[in-house]
Amino acid sequence: MKLRLQGCCNEKGSEERKNAFQLLPNKGNYYHNKRVFASDYGEIITVRRPSNPCDAHDFVPCPSCLGYFPREELRKHVVHSCIGRDLKSLRPTSFEIRMQSDIVSEIYSQNLKHVPKLIQTMRQDSLTMVIKHDDLIRQLGENFLTKLTTVDDTRKRHYVGQKMRESARLLVQFRKTTKSDASMDDLLHHQHNDSVVEAVHRTAGDPDMTTEDSDGCKHPSVALKLGHDLRKLAMIKEGIGIKKENKLQRKEAVKFLKLMDRDWKNLVSSPALSTISARRLGKVEELPDSEDISNFSSFLAKEIETISTLLSTKKV
Repeated sequence: MKLRLQGCCNEKGSEERKNAFQLLPNKGNYYHNKRVFASDYGEIITVRRPSNPCDAHDFVPCPSCLGYFPREELRKHVVHSCIGRDLKSLRPTSFEIRMQSDIVSEIYSQNLKHVPKLIQTMRQDSLTMVIKHDDLIRQLGENFLTKLTTVDDTRKRHYVGQKMRESARLLVQFRKTTKSDASMDDLLHHQHNDSVVEAVHRTAGDPDMTTEDSDGCKHPSVALKLGHDLRKLAMIKEGIGIKKENKLQRKEAVKFLKLMDRDWKNLVSSPALSTISARRLGKVEELPDSEDISNFSSFLAKEIETISTLLSTKKV
């Protein structure tokens, strides 16, 4: 009854007290709905009763207040009226809201179904060993595979394997940077933001951290991809914290995401995009030699003359 106690501690009639007591039934309804979906029997409890009959699977939980809303209305609720989040904070994207909601509703089960099979087909090296022993990286792969309509598609499975290997490569660089045996859960901490940025640059092939004397990272697209993957991993960590009622884990993920929103563009994305743009502009496009153009022109003229002769002969 932490929410109830928290509500009682707030001043009577205050907005905080009112919100705390509103969140309490949402939490109880959330666990009730989980049991209904798990047993596939019963009725779910939503924040607002639908006016027309509809499928229970059309309703999803809000990752902040745990109330169940129609899937198409969830973003509007989270952005404008959710009492479980600070409405003045940075607005989450539709993708982030959907992913967090899926994690809270346990669409992504901790019982990994597809990743173990995929790992068996991967090259068994040090990176694969990192993947095998890191829960968040394996959960990231499971999330990707769950969203694929054809899990047995070789090309898509290869793509997911590469995404997990990229994350594992980043974790290895982070361990070298911090001289520790950290996990991905440890990496996604706001206090390690500088070390994470350094590890991303090194993973992308920029040991000089894009200083003035540096020509930019060798693989700037890798830095951009790692940014997206880190955001997904942090959202997975936040969702797991919500499900396990681990406030510390959830706060760590939220703070890490806030730092990414504030600093990532300047520290990683902009330098990487600048490198890509500079290389595109500086790319040398070789033109054909004048002799080759002359030979090709002569060849075309002869072919035209030959074909014209054949056509005129056939007409006669």
